[in-house]
Amino acid sequence: HNALPVTIRPIDLLAWTDREAGLLLDRRGVPKALNAEGVTDAIDELRKKLGSSADEVFSSPFLLTRLCDEILEGEEVNADGFLPEVVRALVRRELAEKLLDEHRRPLLPEEGHMRLLAELAEEMWWQETRIVDEDTLLTLAEIVCDEQGLGPRPARMLVERFKSHALIARSERPVRFSFRHEYYY
Repeated sequence: HNALPVTIRPIDLLAWTDREAGLLLDRRGVPKALNAEGVTDAIDELRKKLGSSADEVFSSPFLLTRLCDEILEGEEVNADGFLPEVVRALVRRELAEKLLDEHRRPLLPEEGHMRLLAELAEEMWWQETRIVDEDTLLTLAEIVCDEQGLGPRPARMLVERFKSHALIARSERPVRFSFRHEYYY
């Protein structure tokens, strides 16, 4: 048999720091949009506006990109408005692109979807953990599907697709689920 020319190189994924965040802000033109003197001033100004959520936003390329979009669209930045809108945008994307039935319609309305996420957070709270097992996740999804009047087939589809949800992180051995970011919880 012929061996494929494959090389395996281990890599370390480094944390996203203010340096990388500053490069992104600068590349996107955010300091000018904020009327800030430079990247450092822009980071300082945004950290003040985001308050306790700043570390989470600045450590996530996804969240920081969304923040840049908001700023460049002229939106006022604050933690109370920005992060909830990110969650809603992710939910809408899941509903429009992934959590669809065979006719490409959303399996749940947005409110039902938010209910499922709230049930997951509440279950984590009751269990005093930030991680749940697969059986717990599937049970919660089935309960919400039943509340929303979904039949067995759409409920199974939702339950299976929910395991790869944009707000949910999956770990292996054993399979566990958590929210990708602290704010989502």
